[in-house]
Amino acid sequence: MSFVGARRAGWWESAQLATVAPPPSATAQRDEASAARLGDAATKTASAAASADCDPMQWKRAFAAATSERARRTMVDPDARTALTAAFLFTSGSAVLNDSLYKEAHGEGAAAMTTALRLGADEPLVQWIAASGGCAGIGEDCDPDRAVARLQQLDPDNAAVWLASLARAIERGDDLPTQEALLRRAARADHYRIHFRELGSVMYAALDELPPLAVSACAQKAYAAASDVPATRENLIGVAAMNTAMANGFPSISPIAELCEQPPPSRRESCIGLLAHMASGSEMIDQVIGLHFGVPLVANTSEGVAWRERLRRLSWLRHHFPGENGQPTPPDWPLRVFAQGEMPAAEAWLVERGQRVDPPPGWLPDNPMQRALIQTGRRPPRATPPPAPDPR
Repeated sequence: MSFVGARRAGWWESAQLATVAPPPSATAQRDEASAARLGDAATKTASAAASADCDPMQWKRAFAAATSERARRTMVDPDARTALTAAFLFTSGSAVLNDSLYKEAHGEGAAAMTTALRLGADEPLVQWIAASGGCAGIGEDCDPDRAVARLQQLDPDNAAVWLASLARAIERGDDLPTQEALLRRAARADHYRIHFRELGSVMYAALDELPPLAVSACAQKAYAAASDVPATRENLIGVAAMNTAMANGFPSISPIAELCEQPPPSRRESCIGLLAHMASGSEMIDQVIGLHFGVPLVANTSEGVAWRERLRRLSWLRHHFPGENGQPTPPDWPLRVFAQGEMPAAEAWLVERGQRVDPPPGWLPDNPMQRALIQTGRRPPRATPPPAPDPR
């Protein structure tokens, strides 16, 4: 998977990719798909692909073994953050292992996550992982409701914390007044900060300590053909860190769809407040959600034009995003993202390449919904399904 592929496989498009205890059925399907894809690539890229020396899975098995060994060293005398890191190290490459080694890796990962939770009452990153479901399946120590309550104490002025709290309230079936109170609290917060970049940086630093992997040149070629990035240690580390961060670093967006798509007047300002926080975030999906849901709510206000122009600029940056529409991806892209955030990193990359970051006057995206939002502040009407054929 490429860096861009890792981003696409994020929280808004798929189930979590790097939780400690994924469902066995999903894991089996992922294993089969991965093996089939990589096996096909090996056949196409090397005449001797059937030999063990050219097996592209060799690369991932070496990576899994190295990450597990690194995690075991980390667990000698861990604190909450190092135990959390170990939990994800145990499982980050485990999908390619055989059944017994897979179970062993996930057992050790669950034990490390339990240690992180027991030591991490005062560690916001640990509580964030618990609140977002990244510890699901390990037992009573993983309590998302307890985690969001603790986050409210540790980081009370962070709108993302209250968004996560609201997601939990909706999942529990709390009544509407309770949900709306949490929405108002999110809107009153003074900043919006998720833990995607922090988790990615922690994982990259841990993975960067891995020793060189003993992988044949033939296996590297086969792996590179199945991914769409060069088969280097740095790229494998970058994709693994990005996957873990994407799967566990973001809150759920279900509250936005539930409460803010067409809010009543009494809820409108709270929705705009939360969406404004998200629209100012550093990650692409935060800005996409904030602006796509926010633009219609401010369409008839003095702020409407400014919001629509922000959406036009975002659409331009998405069109020229690294890895999209023929744009190259910098080799150190994960490190750039973890240091700056996706959108600041993309802007800096465009500047380095001498490309513009602001759209030219009159430019509009091809996407009909984006065009309508930019031009009118409203989504286009949904297409009416064609009438059923006359049975006569």
